Amino acid sequence: MQHKDNPLLSSWPFWALELTPAAENADIEKSARDIINKIQFQLPGSEYYRSPEGSQKRDEFLIREAKSKLQDPKSRLLAEYWYIDPLIEAKNAQQQDKLSIKEWYKEFGIQLWED
Repeated sequence: MQHKDNPLLSSWPFWALELTPAAENADIEKSARDIINKIQFQLPGSEYYRSPEGSQKRDEFLIREAKSKLQDPKSRLLAEYWYIDPLIEAKNAQQQDKLSIKEWYKEFGIQLWED
């Protein structure tokens, strides 16, 4: 995933730290510290985080970079502006996967048959 190439993915620091825009600086510090500890102790799943594009890999460097981004007012504002809850997006994707072909056409405003 190229976070820096797509402004829609600018909220990656929140996803990497498993936070929302409601997070305060103390939350950022605690989350970064906890995740780095989990990565160092090689706890299962600690090296991955959820994003709207699925599971992404993270390491200590990425966590430190995410923390820095969220503590910088300009980059945090951008991350807050484009924030999408990765769990909501995953649920929406699952629901869309279950649509029938008729429902897909309806989603796009195409009506091939009468109801």
